[in-house]
Amino acid sequence: MSSFTDPLVLKVHTGTLAERPFELLEAFSYWSTIGASEADPRWITVPAGLKRI
Repeated sequence: MSSFTDPLVLKVHTGTLAERPFELLEAFSYWSTIGASEADPRWITVPAGLKRI
């Protein structure tokens, strides 16, 4: 089973709904067993400051 382990803290910037502009204010982690196992999971960490437009 996979899951997010931290809250998602975003700042939404003005723009159109189609653009969905946001900035990640705090890093978050995702725990995944895809390509791994429950005993040896893979951690994916997304750093703070990521911007997506």
